[in-house]
Amino acid sequence: MSDYDSPKVYTITNPKARKEHRCCECRGVIQVGEIYERYTGIWDEPDTFKTCPDCVALRDEISTETKNNYTFECLHEECEYEPWHDRFRMIVEKRKRKEVAV
Repeated sequence: MSDYDSPKVYTITNPKARKEHRCCECRGVIQVGEIYERYTGIWDEPDTFKTCPDCVALRDEISTETKNNYTFECLHEECEYEPWHDRFRMIVEKRKRKEVAV
């Protein structure tokens, strides 16, 4: 995560989903009506990352504990190691079940 490039400009919002979205971390479903994090920024190109509340909480905990900068779509790499591996796996399973229930 040391190769993280900060965006030139960014906004972070926490909207309520008006339609289903896919979490950029666990690839699970963000349900209609669920509050999620939307991070929009301009790196070399504009991009937007939508993250479910479960992954936001885990990512924030990992970032706080490790003092590392965070790169979107790489939470699974951080969670290859304990103590976060089982928690990330539970998030993935939880979000898969939501997808089936839709």
